[in-house]
Amino acid sequence: MKTINYEPPFGTVQFPDGFAEKLNGKTIEEQMQFFRIAMMDIYSQSSYGEVTDEHILKNTYSLAYSRCKGIIVKDGIIVGVLITDFTDREVPCLPYYAVTTYYASDNDGAGYKERRDSVQLICV
Repeated sequence: MKTINYEPPFGTVQFPDGFAEKLNGKTIEEQMQFFRIAMMDIYSQSSYGEVTDEHILKNTYSLAYSRCKGIIVKDGIIVGVLITDFTDREVPCLPYYAVTTYYASDNDGAGYKERRDSVQLICV
C-alpha cells in the first residue's frame, strides 16, 4: 500500500476529540489499527447509540479493504486513505467524508431506480 502526503485540496482533517493523541508516537502500521472502512448504511446505523468493538469488527473493514489503495499522512500521522471510486479513480477519503464506490441508474419505464454505494473512513 502506498503512502502519500496530505494536501489541502483533500479536505479538512477532522478527528474526534483526543483521537490524534492516540496516534502520536505510533508507527504507521500501528496507527492503521485505529481506522476502519465502513459502508455508509452500516455507519449511519451505528452512529445512533454506542459503537462497540464487536459492532466495528463485524460491520467494517480494515484498511486492507480491496478498494483502499493508499494511506494519506500529515506530520507522521495518518489523516486519510486513498479509495478507488466508482470510476476506478483513486480519491482521498478523510474521516467524516464519503466516497461513492458504486453508482447505477436505470429507467425501466416506471421511473428511475438508482443505487449508490459509499464508504467512509471512521476512527475507532
